[in-house]
Amino acid sequence: MSRPVRIAFIGGASMTWMPSFAKDFIGYPDLAGSTLVLMDPDRDHLKTMLAYVERLRRDMAGDIKFEATSDRAQALEGADFAITTFMAGGHEYWKQDVGIAYKHGIQEPAGMSVGPGGLMQGLKAIPMIVEVAQDMERICPKAMLLNYTNPMSSIVLGLQRYSRIPSAGVCPGIYGYLAKIGEATGVSPSDMHCRAAGVNHMNWIVELEAHGRDLLAEWRAFTATHSRKVSDSYESKYAATVAQGIDVVSRTLYETYGAWPTPGDGHTSEFMPHFIRKGVDVGQWGMKHDFIEERISKRAIVWADIEKAARGEGAMLKGGYESVEKAEQIIGSIVYNRADSFTLNVRNQGAISNVDDDVVVECQVACDAFGFHPLLFGALPPAIAAWTNLYGAVQDLTVEAAMNGDRRLALQALLLDPLSHSLDVSEASAMLDEMLEASRPVLPRFFRD
Repeated sequence: MSRPVRIAFIGGASMTWMPSFAKDFIGYPDLAGSTLVLMDPDRDHLKTMLAYVERLRRDMAGDIKFEATSDRAQALEGADFAITTFMAGGHEYWKQDVGIAYKHGIQEPAGMSVGPGGLMQGLKAIPMIVEVAQDMERICPKAMLLNYTNPMSSIVLGLQRYSRIPSAGVCPGIYGYLAKIGEATGVSPSDMHCRAAGVNHMNWIVELEAHGRDLLAEWRAFTATHSRKVSDSYESKYAATVAQGIDVVSRTLYETYGAWPTPGDGHTSEFMPHFIRKGVDVGQWGMKHDFIEERISKRAIVWADIEKAARGEGAMLKGGYESVEKAEQIIGSIVYNRADSFTLNVRNQGAISNVDDDVVVECQVACDAFGFHPLLFGALPPAIAAWTNLYGAVQDLTVEAAMNGDRRLALQALLLDPLSHSLDVSEASAMLDEMLEASRPVLPRFFRD
């Protein structure tokens, strides 16, 4: 017999998350009868998304109820779980942050986890999501929170430091990467034995085998002999990179450290000072620096499709909207007290023996009625542990800068971050001031007077 729950989606009109989340929960019988509350301040988008998911429910004959509201307190009333899925300030501020960094000589392929872009995302998002958790303490104190917003590590640290609400961060990155390895090696991810730990978007696979096969060695050979599909103009400009194969940066780090970082070069390269720095075009590593512009243009196309589908004039989203987010499975494990384990982001608390306890790490975490419990991993290779502790120090400074509106701590976080090591102090300081001023409307704690 199923156990219905009430789940508040803060950012419920998100085209990135809501179509796949709705499909996942509709198709998950263990939570039949549950209510999914879509909360979003954009009433027009919210109305469209509600119509879309209602059509999806009818098409799938699902036993799920949907509600929609622009009132966060109303969404949280009676909630058993909350899921945060919004981008603080939206894509235009994100594009602006990365553009300013580019102007100062740092090209960020993603700009959502670390580096100048990741720092600015954290300064904007951390206080907003902590406020959600603090609302939960008052409105639904027994509820739990799953965060899908970036920068994942810093947000989760903020949540677990400034709120009593049990929380964890969820990212499908490693699941998607294992699926990619599976396609190359002919092995289903369900048959793989994987040991991995690190931080979000820099999670290191230490061991990956199946049926006695060393899949990391096989994947290394595959990436060295195959090239990704790219446009003719790109291939012409960066022919040498294409010839080097897939995930050149990740393969280089595997050969150096003996573990494979995930979920791919666009994220991985931003955690090291060796690949992205002043005077280096990221194209030489097989990456593009206009990822955000492409994402914004694609969003317009996807939203048009959602609007058509919501009106009953077009097909429902397919393909990439088959989800690996696992929110429904995580919640099911908690509701039924199954203690299933998932790759999640929580404070280390001894799981990785040579990483500080307060660092938010991505590792295997058991989920039960009592919360989120990181499982013992053991030690990471010493150099990888050292990098992980460094990222943890950046997390700490980012959280405190965000919560206190402290420009000095923000500068310290920027200077400590490996991606800024090609800038001198005055350059980094000038870049930070420009970024803060450009984001003034969404950084109230930095501009109280």
